[in-house]
Amino acid sequence: MDTDELSKEAYQAVIIEAEKFHQDLTLQFGLLASLCKDEEEYLDEALDLISELRSYNANQLSDVFLGKKKH
Repeated sequence: MDTDELSKEAYQAVIIEAEKFHQDLTLQFGLLASLCKDEEEYLDEALDLISELRSYNANQLSDVFLGKKKH
């Protein structure tokens, strides 16, 4: 599915709120939509992604939002 297929409420709750937090997070939630067949699956997957991100430590979050550092 595409984010254009989300209801206004779902789009506001996920995409717009993610944009307020960080542009890279918006991209991740947008890409997540392409892996889902419908809005219900998308919202379930978005909740899973949020739960996963909440478990990350500072270094892991840095990788998510700033990209991996070159070694």
